[in-house]
Amino acid sequence: RRPRHAETAAPPPAPPPPSPDPGALPVEAPTLRPALERPALTGDTPLLRGAEATLGYHLALFDARAERFLASRVPSDARRLLVAAHGLRLAVETFEAALPAEAGRRLVAALRPLVQDLDAALDRARAAVAAGGREDLVRETTEAVATAAARLEAGAAAWGARARRLAERLAAQSADGALRSDDAPLADDYVGPVGDAPAATRLRHVLGSAVWARFEAVRAVEDDLGAPTPRLAQHLAVALSGLRFVVGLAEGAVRGPVRDVTVALEAAEREVVEARERAVRDRDLDALSVLPGVWAEVTGRSFRKRLAAIVATV
Repeated sequence: RRPRHAETAAPPPAPPPPSPDPGALPVEAPTLRPALERPALTGDTPLLRGAEATLGYHLALFDARAERFLASRVPSDARRLLVAAHGLRLAVETFEAALPAEAGRRLVAALRPLVQDLDAALDRARAAVAAGGREDLVRETTEAVATAAARLEAGAAAWGARARRLAERLAAQSADGALRSDDAPLADDYVGPVGDAPAATRLRHVLGSAVWARFEAVRAVEDDLGAPTPRLAQHLAVALSGLRFVVGLAEGAVRGPVRDVTVALEAAEREVVEARERAVRDRDLDALSVLPGVWAEVTGRSFRKRLAAIVATV
C-alpha cells in the first residue's frame, strides 16, 4: 500500500515494452482537463484526481471569463467573471484536504481584492440603472469597471501562474498514482482499517462533508429573515450558489436526485437575486418578502431528506 504522503521510494525498473499490437489504441498520459469540460466525478474517483479535475475546469472557466471581460469591459461580463471567481474559490475550499497546505489558501487570498473590485463595479452599475442612467453614476460605473480590469491585469502574471502551477502539480501527482498532494495536511476525520492510508475513495467523505457545510451556510441566515435587506438577499443567494456547486460535483455518482436538487436550488437562487434587484432598482423593500418562503423551502424537512439521500448514496 502507499503511505499517507505521496512521496515514495524510487519506483522499480519498468518491464520491457510489449510487442506492438496493431489493433491496440494508443494510451495517453493524463493531462489537465480540456478547457471548459465539466468533470464528472463518481464515488470511486480518487480524491486527488477529483481535486485536479475540478480545479483545472474552474481555472479554465475563470481564464475564459477573464479574457472576455478584458475584451468587453462591461458590467455583464464583470458579473460572469465574479461567478467564475467564486467557482474557483469553492473548488479550492472543497478540496482543501487534498491540496498542498498553503497553496490553496494563498490562491483564495489573492482572489479577494479582485472579487471586491468586481462587486464594487456591479454595485455602481445597479445604482446607475436604478437612477435611470444618470450621467455621473454611469461615469462611476465605467471607472469601477476599469479598476477591476486593472486589478485583473496586474494580478494575472502572479496569482494566475500560481494557480496553473498548482493545477499542473496536482495533475502530475495524480498521474503518478498518488492519493493526496505530497504536503497536504494529514486528515484525522476518515481513515480505512487501522494502519491504512486514507482510501482512494475518500472523495465520498469530502463531497458529503462539503454538502452539509454549504447547507449550514444557507441555514445561517435564519436569524435575519425577520427584517430582510438587500445585503441579506445577496448572502442567501451566494449560500444557495455554494450549495448548488458542491451538490453538482456529486452528479456523476447520483445523477437523477442531484439534478432534481440542483434545479430546485437554481430556481431558489434566481428568485432571491430577482427580489434583490427589484429592491435595489425600484427601492421596493417589499420585494424581499419572498426570502423567508424561499429559505423555508430549501431548509425544510422534505429538502433535507433529499440532500441526505444524496450524501448517503455518495
